[in-house]
This record gives sequence, structure tokens and C-alpha cells, in this order.
Amino acid sequence: MRRSILWSALGGAGLYLVAILVSDGAEVLARVREIPPAWIPVVVGLPTLGFLVRFVRWDVFLRALGHVLPRARHLRIYLAGFALTATPGKVGENLRAVSLAGHGVPASHSFAAFIAERLGDVVAMVLLSGLAVHLFADQGWLVVASTLATVVALWVIRRPGVPGWLRARAPVAGFRRRALLGVAGVLEVAADLLSPRLLVLGVGIALLAWGAEGLTFGLLARLMGVDVALPTAMGIFAVATLLGAVSFLPGGVGPTEAVMVGLLIVAGANLPEATAATLLVRAVTLWWAVLLGILALMGLDGGGAAATPDQRGDAGA
Repeated sequence: MRRSILWSALGGAGLYLVAILVSDGAEVLARVREIPPAWIPVVVGLPTLGFLVRFVRWDVFLRALGHVLPRARHLRIYLAGFALTATPGKVGENLRAVSLAGHGVPASHSFAAFIAERLGDVVAMVLLSGLAVHLFADQGWLVVASTLATVVALWVIRRPGVPGWLRARAPVAGFRRRALLGVAGVLEVAADLLSPRLLVLGVGIALLAWGAEGLTFGLLARLMGVDVALPTAMGIFAVATLLGAVSFLPGGVGPTEAVMVGLLIVAGANLPEATAATLLVRAVTLWWAVLLGILALMGLDGGGAAATPDQRGDAGA
């Protein structure tokens, strides 16, 4: 599995190399070399801060479900999920459920926390995309569709009768029964994580985390010579990320970059500037996350025994 993850990361790097070559590669690389070294910690540190903020949200979700893990190991497990973040809808991040199971966290709880995460992320992206709505009138349907899909998903998950309805339609035996019962269990847990308090908290943290990545995009664009307002750049980053998510391509690779480049050009950039800013922001947001995930995954086993209630109380203290 680790070998496959490594090859996946190398494949993504290869795609980016091709993107540089088919554009004005020399000009793109020249733009990249213009970044002052003092800015490198900033453009890497902001997305990293976003990752840590998202871990805080994840930890809050699991604690709300009664699971308190040692934070250092829990952080490593969480980051290990990033090794497969370049998957459609980030579903590969559920890899962390394997290690969490060794700490007494049922798969249904891990999956429910993942669903709550993604819904909060979509709401945050829709809000951030409004910062650049004047640039993507043709893609306005994306924001509307994302909003409607999120509202419907929240309504379904919060409906108390849905799990019972699924269980009533489960056959006596077989894969379909296991699947329906599993989905019912996940929805029951996810409903607890989407209470008004946790939903607001989750969306607020998502705004901070994704806002940090959008700000990174704006800073990189300006360092490349693009005269774009930072809020506008953050909105471009949000709508491009949304479009990449609905494409169901691994990591949104392709559509995300195309929208970022196109909207930067609409905002006044030339192709080399827009390409350089886009490739760099994806390097420090998507591929930096994948690298951190691979490093966290190395040597990570399934985890220790499940914590007892007393141990969980001590850990919480």
C-alpha cells in the first residue's frame, strides 16, 4: 500500500512537470525563481497551519463521540490520512480509520467524522467563493449546486427516521444488508456531529483552514507579479477547489488547476504568471499534504489497545 501511495505521488509530480513543459516552461520556472527566500516559510507555513487547525476540528469531533486519544499519536494518525488526500472527494483519507480502530474508534465513527468534515468544508468553500463571484459568472451554477447539495445532505443526515428506513429495507443477509446497516450506523453518528454547535464550530474552523490556503494562493500570485486583490484570489482558490471536488478526479487534478489559471487570467494575469502561481499553490497545499501524510504513515501500525474509560479520562485531563 505504501508503495502504491508513493507511485501515486510520483505520478502527480509527473503531471505537474508535463504542465510546465506544455506551457512556457522557461518563463514559468523564471517566475518561480523570483520568489524571495524569506517568503518560503510563509507560503509553506500557512497551509501547514491550516492542516493543524483541521486536526483540531477532527479531535473535537472524536471527543464529542467519546474518544480521547493521546494527541501526539492522534495527530500522526490524522496526518497519515493525507497520504491519500489526492483521491476523489478525499475519500482515501479514511485510511486513518485503520489506525483509529486500534484505539477503540469504530469505523462508523471515523466515517461519520469524515462526512462532518467534508460538509463543513463545502459550506466554507461556498462562502469563500463569494469573494470572487464577479469573475466566474459562467461557473455560478457550481456555487448554487454545491449549496443545494449541502443543504440536502444536512437535511437527510439530520432526519432521525432515515437510519430506521434504511434498516427496514435491508435484506436478511448478504452484502447489501451489511452496506445498508453500515450506512445507517454512520448517519446516526454523523447526526450527532452536525448539531448546531458542532456545525458552526466545524464551518468556522474550515473557514480558517481553507482561508489560509486561499491566502497562500493570493500571496503566491502577487509574488509572481499578478495584480490581484487577496480576497479575490481566495475566492478563485475556493471555486477552483469546489470544481475539482465535483469532478471526482483524484485530488481534483486537472480541473482545479485549469480553473485557477483561467480565473487568474480573467483577473489580469498572463499565462506564465497564472501557471506558476497555480502550480506552486498546489505544491504547498495538495502535494505538501501528501508528503506529510507519507512521512506520518511510515512506521505507523494499527495503534495500541483501545483506551479504557479511565484512560480516556486521564488523557482528557
